[in-house]
Amino acid sequence: MDLVIGPKDGALIVLAVITAVALVGWLFRKDDKIEGRRKEAVKIAQFLREQVGLEIMPRFFTDYAVGDYSGMWAEAKSALSVLDSPDLRDATIRRSLDTMLKQRLNDPQEVARLAELVAKAKPAAANAA
Repeated sequence: MDLVIGPKDGALIVLAVITAVALVGWLFRKDDKIEGRRKEAVKIAQFLREQVGLEIMPRFFTDYAVGDYSGMWAEAKSALSVLDSPDLRDATIRRSLDTMLKQRLNDPQEVARLAELVAKAKPAAANAA
């Protein structure tokens, strides 16, 4: 028995190949978008940790980058508990402000601006005491 491929069979084979190639291309394109978002999440985490001094949200973005969605949920709950507690919230804000202040103290123009702000704040602080 000979295998005979007719015009309809050939057309179906070509259509199947084209569909398979299109599907693979689409899947890889989608994968590139996901990988791009994950790379951006890592950059955001690094920025928040190094430039802003935050530790809560970087862990959330790092978990997203590696696909640890249960870790993201845990970090979201942890962030909520920090924001809900005045002491933890203040400590987090203080740490962030300290980090940003240290960066600004490397710039003479920023030092002058900050000195002006402190000079303006001194009379108000003296009156409050």
